[in-house]
Amino acid sequence: MNKHFSNKLIDEIEENPNKNYFTNVINKTIKITKSPKKSLDVGCGNGVFTQILKTKFNSEITGLDGNEYALQQCRKRGFDKTFLIEDFSQDSLSMLQDMSFDLAISKDVLEHIYNPEHTINEIWKKIKKGGFLLIHVPNHFPFFARLRFLFKNNLDTFNYFPSYSRYNFPHIRFFTYKSIKELLSKFEYEVTANFSYNFFVFPLLGKLLNEKIKQNIIKNFPDHFSESYTLLIKKL
Repeated sequence: MNKHFSNKLIDEIEENPNKNYFTNVINKTIKITKSPKKSLDVGCGNGVFTQILKTKFNSEITGLDGNEYALQQCRKRGFDKTFLIEDFSQDSLSMLQDMSFDLAISKDVLEHIYNPEHTINEIWKKIKKGGFLLIHVPNHFPFFARLRFLFKNNLDTFNYFPSYSRYNFPHIRFFTYKSIKELLSKFEYEVTANFSYNFFVFPLLGKLLNEKIKQNIIKNFPDHFSESYTLLIKKL
């Protein structure tokens, strides 16, 4: 992770920690998980997307990242503990007690690392039985993004990193809904909620459709109409 994210990229994450595009997902997650006492943010960046767990829901929050500058920002935002991880693809999370977290969050992490299987396995050890894992990874190729790729021949179909070329593009893993399920196949879990509909790829149409309709569209066509895969799963 630290091989890809510079301090400059950390500073470019300027979302409002009290209200941003992920806040709705966090609020819905809290409603389902009943205000977790201990939360783990894996690949926390500067903390803007999960700070609300502390400020609004008083969860004890631990942040892990490969960038010390990012962790400094997290501590300023009230994170209770932070740990520098040199390589999420191979490092153990042994500094954390097994089965100690009610909620773990992996937001925009797995697409950056060489061995996501190792990362998920390490996270899973730290979640209590009956606890939850919230996964959020980009879907680079929903229907209209495939058309963009066809005509522009550009992997960055949503213009996430306009100043980067293919050779140094920060995303090195590309997911489908099926591949996420395959990544999780060794674990006993259930999908509690699929929040991918919150990232409907047609914003104007998304405003016209109610939440239930968007949920049904994503359920039936998980790879076609969302900019991300956002799943809340429960450890059985």
